[in-house]
Amino acid sequence: MRTSPARHFPSRPLVAVLAALSLLLTAAVVVAPSTPAGADSRAPAAPFVGHALNQPVVGMTATASGNGYWLVARDGGVFSYGDAQFHGSTGALRLKAPIVGMAATPSGAGYWLVASDGGVFTFGDARFFGSTGALNLKAPIVGMAATPSGAGYWLVASDGGVFTFGDARFFGSTGALRLDAPVVGMAATGGGGYWLVASDGGIFSFGDARFFGSMGGKHLDRPIVAMSATASGNGYRFVATDGGVFDFGDAQFYGSLGGTGHPLVVGMAATRSGSGYWMLTLAAEVVGYGDAVYRGEPGPAFSASIAPLSAAQKASMVGVTWRPGCPISLDSLRIITMPHWRFDGSASAGELVVNASAADAMVAVFHRMWDAKYPIDKMEPVERYGGNDDAADIANDTSAYNCRTTSSGTLSNHALGLAVDVNPLQNPYIHPDGKTMDPNAQRFANRSLQEAGVIHAGDSVWSAFASVGWHWGGTVISPPDYQHFSPTGK
Repeated sequence: MRTSPARHFPSRPLVAVLAALSLLLTAAVVVAPSTPAGADSRAPAAPFVGHALNQPVVGMTATASGNGYWLVARDGGVFSYGDAQFHGSTGALRLKAPIVGMAATPSGAGYWLVASDGGVFTFGDARFFGSTGALNLKAPIVGMAATPSGAGYWLVASDGGVFTFGDARFFGSTGALRLDAPVVGMAATGGGGYWLVASDGGIFSFGDARFFGSMGGKHLDRPIVAMSATASGNGYRFVATDGGVFDFGDAQFYGSLGGTGHPLVVGMAATRSGSGYWMLTLAAEVVGYGDAVYRGEPGPAFSASIAPLSAAQKASMVGVTWRPGCPISLDSLRIITMPHWRFDGSASAGELVVNASAADAMVAVFHRMWDAKYPIDKMEPVERYGGNDDAADIANDTSAYNCRTTSSGTLSNHALGLAVDVNPLQNPYIHPDGKTMDPNAQRFANRSLQEAGVIHAGDSVWSAFASVGWHWGGTVISPPDYQHFSPTGK
């Protein structure tokens, strides 16, 4: 990743050069194509304040005072909190492309929404200066930033192509570079410049934007998803999907979600003072640090992504949950990132590794479980437990792929990525002597218990798997394996 302090290219009003699109986060949502957002749209719509989401949230922006914020969903639904006023949304429109970001006017009396095709929608005192909605882009738009005057804006594509409108000047782009990772966002200085950030933490600075450092070329546990600049323009910070925060220049660190097990982060916004920031998660959870005060959040929506295993994920599995001689290749697997309810009623993000042929079906299954409010303690790949199935069971981990045999020594459907174990504590495997491997699970051998997480024939979990033709080990296997679902039940 090139991360030079300033990299300039010949000025062009529009830049978009072919680049392969990488998903912006491990929890990026699956979107269906919809209709180019076009020009100025001021569709009257009822405020979404406090209402449940119809589509996942994709970003947030703070008010000029720092005493409120707006959240925006993929369908353009806008949620306003604190002193943020609702000025309209595209929530009632049929879009040709999903909304990917928003920016507020300097007065705070309006905002723009931008779609992945570069269509721009204006509300309140936000004026329409143009869009790329009618262009055939070579890479999707991933973000926008307003000029200090509010009389213009920049759009940025995943290849780093920059598009300028109104009084926004073109200072350069990465559109002509071959990037190691896609650009995922941008932030403007208070003067004449902007930064672009890539998912590997590489920073590109243009105009009067100074380079203060980056994570390009360094190890990240999760990809970068958003950035914000300090009020002085002498620093910036960015956030990864696990909530890890990286600060540079005069940006101060006030806390992070890294390692806390919260749902995947999809956005961030800084307070006006620069002494705090909010994070927004895939489950529509808002978390504030420093002087960023929590003002509210909408109810979460289910969303899921299906992706091939990354090089890092494959490396973590080799010799642990996969080894030469296993019946399927790592390229035959997919990782699903999706939210689930926890036992305390909160939403969390989970990861499930399954056979590619079963990925769509498993998304449908867990969507039904989400809708039924079925709680899942945790959902992590088994390599997090060293490939040890007993350790994963004791941790009450809901998981799928693991190249292993069954207790009888035959090849398990888990080795094919065609089996899922759900809440092993509440749904244990019963040994022939009636005992459970985990003593804490013994009381759940009594299947008359009507407790959260306990699966029964005909219930929401059983029905969700049955809807895709999978069977339950609680009735198919003897002795029963109450956590187990597969196409055969074995």
